[in-house]
Amino acid sequence: MAVPSSDQALKVLRKLLGPEPVAYTELLRADGRLPGYLPEGFGLIDPRVDGTQWLWTDPPPMDVGGYGDPERFALDGAGPAVWLAPDDVLPEGSGRTGEERQEYRRRSVDLAMRGGTTSGVVYPLAVCEIARTYRVRNVGGASAGAIAAAATAAAELGRSGRMLAPGRVADARYAELSDEDRRAGHVRSGFAGLSDLIAWLSQLDRKGDEQRTGDRYRLAQLFRAGPEPRDRRVFAIIVAVMRQRLWAVPVTALLAFGWKSKLALALLTVAGVLLTGWVGTHLAWPSPHRPGSFWWGPLDLLLAFVLATALLTAAPLLPRKAAAPTGLPPWVERLRSVSSRYRRITTRSGRLGPVAALLVAAALVAAAAIGWWNWVAALLVGIVLGTAMAAVVLVAILTYLGKQHDYGYGLLAGAPEAGRVRRTLAEFLAGAPDPDVDRGVVHWLGDCFSELAGLEHGEVLRFGHLWHGPQYRPGGGQRGAGPRTRLVNLQLVTTDLTRQRPYVFPLDPDAEPLYFYPGDIEGVFAEPVVTAMCATQQVKVGDLVLHRLPDPWDLPVVVAVRLSMALPGLFKAVRLYRLNPATTIRDDLGRGITASGTVLRWPAEGDRLPEELWFSDGGITSNFPVHLFDTLLPAWPTFGLNLGDHPEAFPHQDVWLPQDWQASRAPSTTVPRSLFGFVMTILDTARNWRDTMQTGMPGYRGRVAWVRQRPDEGGENLFMPREIIASMALRGALAGARLSRRFANGAQWTRYRWLRLRIGLDNAQNLRHAVHENAPAYDDLLASPDTLPGPDAGYPYDPWSAGIEWYEPEDRAAFWAAATGMLADVASDPAPTALLAEGGPRPHPNLAQIPPM
Repeated sequence: MAVPSSDQALKVLRKLLGPEPVAYTELLRADGRLPGYLPEGFGLIDPRVDGTQWLWTDPPPMDVGGYGDPERFALDGAGPAVWLAPDDVLPEGSGRTGEERQEYRRRSVDLAMRGGTTSGVVYPLAVCEIARTYRVRNVGGASAGAIAAAATAAAELGRSGRMLAPGRVADARYAELSDEDRRAGHVRSGFAGLSDLIAWLSQLDRKGDEQRTGDRYRLAQLFRAGPEPRDRRVFAIIVAVMRQRLWAVPVTALLAFGWKSKLALALLTVAGVLLTGWVGTHLAWPSPHRPGSFWWGPLDLLLAFVLATALLTAAPLLPRKAAAPTGLPPWVERLRSVSSRYRRITTRSGRLGPVAALLVAAALVAAAAIGWWNWVAALLVGIVLGTAMAAVVLVAILTYLGKQHDYGYGLLAGAPEAGRVRRTLAEFLAGAPDPDVDRGVVHWLGDCFSELAGLEHGEVLRFGHLWHGPQYRPGGGQRGAGPRTRLVNLQLVTTDLTRQRPYVFPLDPDAEPLYFYPGDIEGVFAEPVVTAMCATQQVKVGDLVLHRLPDPWDLPVVVAVRLSMALPGLFKAVRLYRLNPATTIRDDLGRGITASGTVLRWPAEGDRLPEELWFSDGGITSNFPVHLFDTLLPAWPTFGLNLGDHPEAFPHQDVWLPQDWQASRAPSTTVPRSLFGFVMTILDTARNWRDTMQTGMPGYRGRVAWVRQRPDEGGENLFMPREIIASMALRGALAGARLSRRFANGAQWTRYRWLRLRIGLDNAQNLRHAVHENAPAYDDLLASPDTLPGPDAGYPYDPWSAGIEWYEPEDRAAFWAAATGMLADVASDPAPTALLAEGGPRPHPNLAQIPPM
C-alpha cells in the first residue's frame, strides 16, 4: 500500500488532523495516488468471497484520524480503573472485580520504537491511532525512538490526568491553540498535542497551508549547531552536502576553521593572483582581443574557479546508473510507478540552477576559444592553488578531529542560544533556510514534553510526574517502587562508551551514583533543565566541582532523551562521571606493593578519582529494544514500530505487518557493492543482530509493524520536504491502525496469549529440567547451611578476604526452609522435557540470565 510523497499527502494529512475521523475506504478512493492504488491491469484478491473478514471490510466499519479532537482519545466505554497504575487494579486484594481486571488487560498496551534520527516523524500519528483504542502502560525506545517514547509517555500522562480529573472540565491546556502558538511550535496536552507536533513540522499551522508553496524546513532548523561559532561553521559543510550543493562544499570548508587556516588561505590566494599574472604574460600567447596586461591575472583566476563551481553545480544533470537490480519481472517495474519508494518531489526550479551553471561553463569555454579568457594560465595556477588550499583545509580538518574530546565528539549540543539566529555567510551558501524557529531541538523537545503532559508553564517534566501524576513534587522523596506502581513507565536506552555497555534510564535507585559538571550541560539543555539538574548535592574532587545526578524520579525526562539521541558525529556526546575509590596497587600474585614502607594506592589515600563516562546514542547497543517490557507470560502485548527498506518485490508496500505464521524472520537487507557500504553493513549487523533476531521470534513478529522508507527519507536526511514528512506520518498512521485493529479482535488476542503460554511453558519446563539435573551439586549446602565459612573466616590463599560480604539472609532459618522447599518443588519428578515443547512455535527462544541494561 503505497503512501504518496506528493502534495496529495498534505491534503490527506490535513483530513486526519481534523476533529472528525475519516473512513479509511474514503481515503482509498480519494485519489489515484493514495494507498491501495494499483496500476491498470492489477487487481486485489477479495477475501469476502469465502466469508473471510479482511482488516478494512465492513462490518465493523474502520475509520482513522480525528486526532485534533482530545475526545477521540477518551477510550469510550472504558471504566475508570483503566487510568490507574497496574498495582491499583490487578492484584487480588485491590477490590476490583474480575471483569474490571480483564478490561484493564484488554485496554493496555506497551510500545517500543526503533531509532532513526529524522525517521521519528513516523511515530506520532502511529501512537495517536493506537491511543484511540489502548491505554499506554510502558513505552521505550532508543535514539529517535526515545524521542517518540518520551512524547508518548508525556501525552499519556496528559490524557490520563484529564480523564482522572473530576468531571473532566475544560482546560486551557487542551483547548485549540492560537495561530501564534501554532507557528511557534507549541502543542496541546494529551495525544491531540502529538497531532499538533506533526502539523507544525509539515507546516499545516493554518487552514489551507497544504496548498501554500515554500518549505521552511522546520525539522532541519531544530538541528541548530552551537553553542560555539566553530560548530556552526563546520556544520555548514554538512548542510551543503545534505542540500546537494557540491559547489558550496569547498567554499564552506574554506570558511569553517580558525584564523590560522584563513591566514594561510589568504596568503595562498595573493600568491595565486600574482602567479597567474606572471604566467599569463610569460607562458601564454597574447590575445588579439584584449591587452596582455599583468592585471588580467586576478580575473583569469576568478573565472577558473567560476568554471569549477559551475561544473560542480551542473553535476546533478549527469546521467546516473540506476541502483535497482536488473532482470526483475515486468510487474515489479510497473508497481514502482505508484510507489513512494521511487517517487520524487519535483519543483519548477529544481533543475534551474544546474542548467544555468552549465550555460555559464559553456560561456567560459567559448570566451577561452576566442581569446577573451587566458585559460592556460588560469587553469594551471588554479589547479596548483586549489591543491594547496585543499591541503590547508585538510590539515585544519585533521587538527579539528584530533581535538574532538574538547568539542564533545560532535557538532550539535541541543539547546544553543534561544531566539532567532541570523544565517552566517557559510550557512547561506550551504542552503540553510532563513531561520524562523527560535529554539534548538532539545530545548523544543523539553517544552513539548511539558506541554504534552499538561504541566504548568515553565515546569520541567520529570520521571516522577510520569510515575505519580499531578501530586508529584520534585525533591519530595517519592520513590518509584517498580513499573507496576507507575501511571506511565518510560524506559530509554543509551550507551556508555567508556565502559562499552548499554544503560537504561531512569536508573535503579540503588545503582552506582553518577555525577556531572554543570559546565558540560550548559548549551545542551535549556536553563530551567540546568537549574533542575543542579539542585543536587555537590562533590568537590580536586579542582573539579561535580553535582550528583538527580534521583531517578527527579531526573528531567529530556535529559534521558538527550543521552539516548546523541547520534555519533552529529550530536555531541554527554559527559558524566563516576567516582572511583582508592585501590591498592598489587603485583601479579595479588600482593600489595609498598614504597618506603607505605602501601601504594591509586588515587592517593582518601581521594576519589573522577572517571569520565561518555554517553552516546542508544542505538549503538540496542536500536530497537522490543524486549524492554517482555516477561515470560505478558499480561498484554508490546507493539513494536520498526523501520526498514522496501524489499525487491515489494516497491509498493510502505507498511508491512505480517501475521505470526507468515514470516519466521525479519526481511534481509542488500549488501552494497562498495567497500565502505560493506563495512557499514558489518557495523549495522554487529549492533542490530539481537534486535533483528528478536523481531522474528514467535510471539513477536505478529505485533511488530514495519514502516518502510527510501534512502532520502528519515535517517540523517534533515532537509526532507514537508510533503515527505506528511507521507511518512501517514505511513505511521496506517501502521498504528493495523496494529490496533488486529489486537482488538478477540481471536487475535486469544492466539497471542496462547502463543505466549506455549513458549512460556516450554521455557519453564526447560528451566525445571535444568534445575533437576544440577540441584544435586548443591545438596551439601542445603543439608548443612551452618558450614558456610562466613565473613570472618577468609580464604586460605587470600589474607585480605576477611569481612567480605557473604549475602547472608536476616532470618537464616526461614531462608533455608524456603530455599529447600522451592528447589524440591521445582526439581521434583519433572515431566519429560519434550512434552511441553512438542509442536510448539519455532524458532524456540532461550530463557537465560543476561545482564540488565
